[in-house]
Amino acid sequence: LVVDDGSSDGTPGLLESYRKKDLRIHFIHTRNNGVVAARKRGVTAATGQYLFFLDSDDELLPDALFLLFREAIRTGADIVTGGFIRIFPEGRQIERTLPVQGKVSKPEFVAALFQQCSFYLWGRLYRKTAFTPGLWDLPPTMILGEDMAILSRLVDKAGSVAVISVTVYRYYYREESVSAGRETEAKVLSLYEASRFAEKLLKPYCADKTGQLALACFIADQVYKYFLSDCPFALYREDVKRRLAEYWRPEVKAEVMRRNIKIRILLDIAIRYPWLAKKICRLYRYRRYKRI
Repeated sequence: LVVDDGSSDGTPGLLESYRKKDLRIHFIHTRNNGVVAARKRGVTAATGQYLFFLDSDDELLPDALFLLFREAIRTGADIVTGGFIRIFPEGRQIERTLPVQGKVSKPEFVAALFQQCSFYLWGRLYRKTAFTPGLWDLPPTMILGEDMAILSRLVDKAGSVAVISVTVYRYYYREESVSAGRETEAKVLSLYEASRFAEKLLKPYCADKTGQLALACFIADQVYKYFLSDCPFALYREDVKRRLAEYWRPEVKAEVMRRNIKIRILLDIAIRYPWLAKKICRLYRYRRYKRI
């Protein structure tokens, strides 16, 4: 099932030629309303018991659907996740799989999501009954981060989840894509709102030490990205201070230092002097872009 979200190139003709070769292919053409509307249209039209999302510029690996479906049948899971490879324009590749396997509890799954910030809709198999109409209702200002918000809702509603160690998806990182394009104030604020959405909805599953640490590191990473952005600082100053005060504990500092000492130093400064942290980040961005 292919949803053409208002393309202006030769996509309709190409899809029609494929449809003539394989009658299983169904083609829906819509006006350009964005990725959420396109996915909603596709889910509404789908008649199968399970759903899988494949973005237009990515690649599904051989046997991916078979392996995910087999695990769904074996475990009865509502969501089955596989591994993926992120491919960058210069050819560099990073392979990622969640650090849990088989049928896992929701607290284990949520901790793994926060640990790797793996909030994407693609690369997973979903039971269709989880896609209720209200699932797609998001704030109009959320122009990025929709995957994070929608996946959080799906995980919250899921009866059970499973993970396979097999890589099933190739994600091609492109600078011109919606998520990877030039940073704007609206994009940064949208991503920050999405991280708060996920935190609020999934925090109840982070009761043990592993979940608490994974969530805290996720929040530290999101706050760090906020400081790195050109977003007006006053917009979220009090919220940033509150989140840091709640999560910036010794064990979190140690884990963040292990990953990236620069983040640790910046957030230590931000706890007491957030305005200074913002100025440091602006200087860092200026020097980085000047070198480029």
